[in-house]
Amino acid sequence: MGMRQLIFMLVAIAATTMMSTSAAIVDYRPGVKITNHVGGPITIQCASKDTDFGPRVLGNGDNMAWRFSANLWGSTLYWCNVDWQQRTAHVVVWKDADFWSGLGMPCIFCEWDIEPNGFYRTALEKANSRTFVQGWVYPPSSEVNDGLKEYHLEPPVEGGDE
Repeated sequence: MGMRQLIFMLVAIAATTMMSTSAAIVDYRPGVKITNHVGGPITIQCASKDTDFGPRVLGNGDNMAWRFSANLWGSTLYWCNVDWQQRTAHVVVWKDADFWSGLGMPCIFCEWDIEPNGFYRTALEKANSRTFVQGWVYPPSSEVNDGLKEYHLEPPVEGGDE
């Protein structure tokens, strides 16, 4: 093996090692993780203006998660429609309309727990930030279920069954 080949091999090994090490570096892109804790399956469909993840069934304890790059205009918005038994909800799970100013959705990576009494959000970058956000709607209304077709900036539905 010549000196050039040896140098090339060492550079290739170093580059591969650096690439595998960089994968372990914390991903600071915004993200969402939603976990089902209702005790049975839920149907969930999450979307943004440009992305629709399609309907999914999450069993108890199952989750779905994604990361994304917020747009430069500060208008990235993700929401989910969730159905469980005879309940439904339309939940804004990430919003950066005021993200860059420190207002708006209070997390970079928002972790959501769906529970029998409603929806809880935790900001992973903030200790002890678990917050009850909203309850369920009973019975489901077509107005809430049509939310994926066109998002209306209305306040989340309050109340629901406890």
